[in-house]
Amino acid sequence: MSAELVQLEPQTQKLGEGGFGAVYKVADASGEYALKVEAVNEECQVLKMEVFVLQELGKRGGRHFCKIYDKGRWDTKAFSYENTSVSARSTSW
Repeated sequence: MSAELVQLEPQTQKLGEGGFGAVYKVADASGEYALKVEAVNEECQVLKMEVFVLQELGKRGGRHFCKIYDKGRWDTKAFSYENTSVSARSTSW
């Protein structure tokens, strides 16, 4: 699912929001995904590091982590995003 397909429509559900952005449950014809967004102007940018870590874990066969399907910037002045599999439960401890 690429950013072009993501429309914050009624079927989009906000899962949570915090100091490092917001997470939405989104869907298209191929399935459901988690979309994490972070404002480009955030003082503390963590999304880029999170994407890197999840990609490295995926390369090493990490089965207990979200799979990255897409990443990038939506409108270079707005926000960065990552598109992952939906976790069965909250990963916040």
